[in-house]
Amino acid sequence: MPSFTHECLIELFRARPLLAAELLGWAGILRLGEVREATVIDASLTVPTPTELRADGVIWVSGGEDLSAILEVQLRPDPQKRQSWPLYLASQHARRPAPSVILVVTLDEATASWAAAPIVLGPGSVVTPVVFGPRQIPLLLDPKIVRENPEAAVLSALAHAKGPDAVEVSLLALQAVQRNPLLNEDKTVQYTEMLLSALSLSARALLEKKMYLKSFDPQTEYVKRWVKEREEYISRGIAEGIAAEMAERLPKAVAEELPKAVAAEVARIVAEEVSRVRAEELARIRAEELARIRAEELARVRAEKVDKAVAEKLARLHAEEAARIRAEETARVQAEELTPAE
Repeated sequence: MPSFTHECLIELFRARPLLAAELLGWAGILRLGEVREATVIDASLTVPTPTELRADGVIWVSGGEDLSAILEVQLRPDPQKRQSWPLYLASQHARRPAPSVILVVTLDEATASWAAAPIVLGPGSVVTPVVFGPRQIPLLLDPKIVRENPEAAVLSALAHAKGPDAVEVSLLALQAVQRNPLLNEDKTVQYTEMLLSALSLSARALLEKKMYLKSFDPQTEYVKRWVKEREEYISRGIAEGIAAEMAERLPKAVAEELPKAVAAEVARIVAEEVSRVRAEELARIRAEELARIRAEELARVRAEKVDKAVAEKLARLHAEEAARIRAEETARVQAEELTPAE
């Protein structure tokens, strides 16, 4: 089901078909001075097949060069669309044999890059959509221009609602749609709601504050009710907006910083593990060395004790043997002395 933003963007071109010609003029495809008329025509591009083809809009531009602008609002990439767009061109050319272009309008830069890629059908057959995204849609900051073309002002503000000039371009667009004789009450409310919905909470609060300081005088009941709540927006909106934006940026920041943090943590853990292993290894080596030294010392002490015991035993045995020999010798001599000579 088409989203609110999708339908609102299409409504800008339904309300002012010349907006399509102006975009093509900015792209260098048309000369705006030669355009006489821009008209919304039937958007059904069905050919005699069972498949129905319907673009978001088809605008017939007549003047110096007649041209069909097949409008496609894309809020995100859709591969199926790139298969349908060449069929749109072929079908429209069969209905009106005049130049036709696929005019893609998006508020997302990534979608704009995706849509701008040429669609190659075969050798010599290439379809290249004309794409207007945030980079291609001009930043309209001239009060006179936005006043004369409120739809272009709204489109510019929507395209740049996330950029650094969001508050300024949105303020000019809001001023352009208020009390504008080119718009009825319903269009004023619709465009105002589109502009406010596209802003972040913090940008909306800053915009409201700027409107208040400039004594902005809204004419519609919708905007009057909104401006009435300015104190709440000023006191609470900025803080909530910053918090919301931080919540949006935090996952991206975490995703960017997480690999670094993980690498640093891994390096720290590895360093700690290496230090622990080295300490354990050193402790083991030291324990083994100490055990070896102790074993050697014990063996040496034991050897010394054995040598001393052996020496003592040998000395003791020597003394005993010497005494025995001496006693035997004494007894022999005494025996010889008592034996009478023959």
